Amino acid sequence: MKIGQAVPGAKGSFGIPPELKAQGDRLMAQTREEYEADETRRPSMAAYSDAEDTQVQAPEVTVKAEEDGFKIPTPEESLARIGIHLNDEDYHSVVFRGVLEKDVCVLPAMGKTRELRATIRTLKTKEYDAIDELLADDIKGISMTNDGFTSRRSLWILSFAVVKLDNKPLSKPIMTIDDNGTSIVDIKRTARERKDNVLGELSPIVINELIAIHAALTTNMEVILRINKGEYLKKLSPPRGA
Repeated sequence: MKIGQAVPGAKGSFGIPPELKAQGDRLMAQTREEYEADETRRPSMAAYSDAEDTQVQAPEVTVKAEEDGFKIPTPEESLARIGIHLNDEDYHSVVFRGVLEKDVCVLPAMGKTRELRATIRTLKTKEYDAIDELLADDIKGISMTNDGFTSRRSLWILSFAVVKLDNKPLSKPIMTIDDNGTSIVDIKRTARERKDNVLGELSPIVINELIAIHAALTTNMEVILRINKGEYLKKLSPPRGA
């Protein structure tokens, strides 16, 4: 089984709607050819393209859904399905601090085994840049399929996005000294430690769930911010015929 692919027979993760799961998959599954053809090589740009496509097609999808008697969940409702409930502090954090961190259930309790929980977060722009550099170095001179490329990219994203697993930090941060002599976290070395020695040892089932949950968090938060921005701009627009 390759990570980043759906588990055979699965019908979504913790109530993630199929249409949202598909959008999340597109966010996480940029092919190697697309990556190498992209001059900016910034993974986050794929999310903006998908969100724009979704906005253009939204009215048609909504009409069809209403005709079929199916109500498309709001982004907040979709997040609630995976156990994420937003408050005012969350909106402030993602806009002004660049990151939103949430505790989620990855796998429910089974038999005598307790549930597996994780703390995940959205990523900052500088972290996407670091992922780009780490991935480029990781695949240099290696022949692989597109699935293999996608799997590696997904693991690099999770190495930054997963903060805790089973209520324990994924790893201790690796420190370095900056140009001013200040001790800071070396985000690249820390990410490599998490990927190679923690995430790389997990079951593909766990990795797939983490990928789906993080994609749902990232995609829905972007939609929420875009919707609110759109509503704000509407208020500033002059009335028709003015």
